[in-house]
Amino acid sequence: MKKIIYSIAILSLVGTTNHFIGSSIISAQQQGEVTDVAQVLPESTIVVVGLNNPAELMESIDNHPLFQHVKQLPNYQQALSNPQLLQLENFVETQLQMEWEEALSKSTHGGVYGMFDAEYQAGAMLLHGDDDALTQVQDTIVGFVRSVGALAGQNPVKHGEYMGIQAYQIGETRFATHNGWTVVTNNAEYGRQILNRLDGTSTSSLAQTDAYKKASAARKNDTGDGWIFANTATLQDDGQLEQAELGMQENMLVELLFGGILSQLKHTPYLLGSIDLEDSHIRFEVDSAFDDSHIPDIRRYYFGQHDSKGAPLSLDVPNQVLAINTYRDLGQWWLLAPDLFSDQVNEGIAQVDSTLSTFFGGKDFGQDILASLEPEIQIISTTQSFDGKPEPEIKVPSFALVAAMKDPETMKAELNRTFISGIGFINIIGAMEGQPQFDIALEEVDGASLVSTKYLKPLDGEPVAIQYNFSPTIAFFGNNVVFSSTRDLALAVAKSKPASPSAANANRKTNFEAILNAEPIRDAIEANKEQFIVQTVLNDGSSREQAEAQVDLLLEGIGLAKQFFVRLDQSEDNLKLTFELRFKDQ
Repeated sequence: MKKIIYSIAILSLVGTTNHFIGSSIISAQQQGEVTDVAQVLPESTIVVVGLNNPAELMESIDNHPLFQHVKQLPNYQQALSNPQLLQLENFVETQLQMEWEEALSKSTHGGVYGMFDAEYQAGAMLLHGDDDALTQVQDTIVGFVRSVGALAGQNPVKHGEYMGIQAYQIGETRFATHNGWTVVTNNAEYGRQILNRLDGTSTSSLAQTDAYKKASAARKNDTGDGWIFANTATLQDDGQLEQAELGMQENMLVELLFGGILSQLKHTPYLLGSIDLEDSHIRFEVDSAFDDSHIPDIRRYYFGQHDSKGAPLSLDVPNQVLAINTYRDLGQWWLLAPDLFSDQVNEGIAQVDSTLSTFFGGKDFGQDILASLEPEIQIISTTQSFDGKPEPEIKVPSFALVAAMKDPETMKAELNRTFISGIGFINIIGAMEGQPQFDIALEEVDGASLVSTKYLKPLDGEPVAIQYNFSPTIAFFGNNVVFSSTRDLALAVAKSKPASPSAANANRKTNFEAILNAEPIRDAIEANKEQFIVQTVLNDGSSREQAEAQVDLLLEGIGLAKQFFVRLDQSEDNLKLTFELRFKDQ
């Protein structure tokens, strides 16, 4: 049963890529003169998606620890026992005269590819493998559809011939097999263009375009399980990037995260990606060309100057749920708001700026406060312990922002004063609403200066409110300042040391990095398990036993993972965006 499910899933995945832009370049195995799928595609093809060896990938998925967990899900078990799928599997294997596993291996050992063409507005899927196996699969499909149609007195299969090649049409789908390739497309002319190149009657191809040549030259030899190629000229020419730019003008956070990438997309000739599945990880990478001269002045806050340091190394703080390390000149980002954002957004910024200016004793928030911080910014979140402290029913991870100060002597006094004033203001508002009050303490601990707070202990019998997750603290060590939700985290950051740099990134500069650690996430959910169960019952209307089973399954799934990270790296001529999910050793 698993063989048909995997085969359908893999082929459907590649087929789906015909409908959108996001895809791949893959070197096919040699058969005749065709050594690269791009050789058989028209030069107007802008997106190609490929899987190197679907049969091997299917086997890897089947044996992967994560999929072993999926097999335990009730929906999967129910699908396995579906009698209609079992009948379909038996029927197809009988017609093919081979098992699905063998059919998949023989018909796709050279790769499976999906693509989209801008000129013909067409999608296609190519299977590259053994010619006899591909013909057998094609004949089986044709025979099955004809037999089903005959029950209704119809023949839904149209048959024709092109250059001596047998071609078929079912609905809007056309397909033909030739020289070890099966071509499936929704556009007859696009299909003929591919067959022309397979037959050698047309020589111009995607492989000869500048964008594809540059992408191929930039790509390492290791192709992983799949590659993705996209010619970005269409995005640049049809105004899609300009529309994205307008959208960013309405959202400050989106601009902060993606503004620099958008600037590069306006100039890069290609996007090139790879997919890699191993027992230890699932990794997806996207590469593009990078040119420092293409960075506009309004986006220098994102990448900095050519010799800027990039994001700081992660701090070695225990029990990290999340770590974000990035290079962003927040002062420039704030001050360039009139050029980056719409009038409506700037009106909101002006109101916030006025309020914060009053809060900071008349100082300009962008020019005097944000601009006083170095661009190397870190955000950290950790689970927390309540040993010897009031323990709230809902436990919230602690979090902190870490940055270096350009003028620590001046800013330390200014930030201390503002922080103490802010806590005093919170106490006044809280007293009016009957909320617990903060105590404030000035401390010197292991070379760090702290202004810490804690809530007064609740009276005996009083519930411990959610506020007891927080003990806002500002800490100073060296030239660094820490704004933390708890004293414990501020002190842990002050005592921490940066992690060792990765040898693999010696020639690259990290611009942004976000790391999620599975074990602390699991601990945070476990600490709030009762709340998750109750919320599941309320949302789904399930019984407590069912809700508890769902939460346990979630915890078990998270327990398989080790870490998930997103990282944007840059070198002299390249940008690389990496998504990676790492698994625990089994």
